[in-house]
Amino acid sequence: FLFVPLLAVMEEFNEQQFRVKVRNATDQIKMILDNTRKPVLPNEVAHTYLDKFLLVEFLASSAVAALVNCLELLSIDAKNLKQLKEWSGNRSVTLRFTGEEKCSFLHKKEKTSSGPSHETTGFWARITSKTVTKYTEYSWKFSSHYKLLAICGNDADDAMLLSSREGTTTIKRTYEDSPFPEVSLIGPLDFDLSWLLQHMDDEFNVHFTIDRDAKGCDTPRRNPETNQAYEFMQRFHLWCTAIQQHFSSHISPLCTNDVPSTDVTDSGVFVPVVPFFELFDDKPQPSAAPVAGKNPEPISSVVLSKEMQDSKFVLPAGDLNSFLMEQKKNLLSVSSDLSKVFSGGKMISSKEAVLVLALKHIQTICQRFGDGVDFVEDMLRQQLIT
Repeated sequence: FLFVPLLAVMEEFNEQQFRVKVRNATDQIKMILDNTRKPVLPNEVAHTYLDKFLLVEFLASSAVAALVNCLELLSIDAKNLKQLKEWSGNRSVTLRFTGEEKCSFLHKKEKTSSGPSHETTGFWARITSKTVTKYTEYSWKFSSHYKLLAICGNDADDAMLLSSREGTTTIKRTYEDSPFPEVSLIGPLDFDLSWLLQHMDDEFNVHFTIDRDAKGCDTPRRNPETNQAYEFMQRFHLWCTAIQQHFSSHISPLCTNDVPSTDVTDSGVFVPVVPFFELFDDKPQPSAAPVAGKNPEPISSVVLSKEMQDSKFVLPAGDLNSFLMEQKKNLLSVSSDLSKVFSGGKMISSKEAVLVLALKHIQTICQRFGDGVDFVEDMLRQQLIT
């Protein structure tokens, strides 16, 4: 059968929730950089209309680099990313989640179950009785084999295999009908990754700029480049939801002894998509290179445009790359913990747990980007009203 999930879209901008997330991010930033830094929301400092455009460019660049950190958990390391980048030069690049499930009859057994005991007191004695029920138990072998692929154009036969696993369990029922068809299909669930790849150079440096002179550029939020970024984030969010629902709603209930995939959370991972300004008299120099063995270096980094570098408000590239290192360090730490917690799972193993972690964090990044650019638009609207 074709698995069709109930999809969830990115949440609409909620200023109250947004400010809670911002407050938490501020505390984390002071630990990553130093506690003398004072990043603030853009509406708390006087700035120009140009600065709003630069902030949206900063958010988009941050989101792309942060997503690359997540893709590494999906086995898209530097080598694989280079191949995908080459493909994106003249072809589309698609991530595909697909697979096959099988269900076969094993055996049936006649079994009994005993109900609670009941004691009755008679004239001569106490009588204890209980109900014994006979029933037939039917056992089925169920296996689910999924694959995560990267496909160049429409050449699925020559796809790059990123991840795969087969899980097997026994399903027991008290009725004879098979719980699933003998053979059924998972997906395919496809996502076009081309936009992200096209915003990196061959060294994986992220470049995102808004053409403010182009037709259709109305505001920092309403322009072709930001619209494309927003649509990409929405589609990525939907794709991640679909795969997660496959594991949480379909696979986890079949093996109740496994830790459920819904226990996976990315709450301990720093999100480097931060909509902050900071007033600089002299911008700090880029952060020093990470100490070997101490901080994992991200595959991708961000190169800020000349206008962003000259801005008195946009955070410097060194800060952003420090945020990316913190994110990657957190992802590796949480992945290590999940590998221990889910190590004995039959259907939801440590491999699926790390996959779900990556998917959830991708969604968080997409949501933070959406909230950030919507906040810029809301700020502009409020300024026009007043």
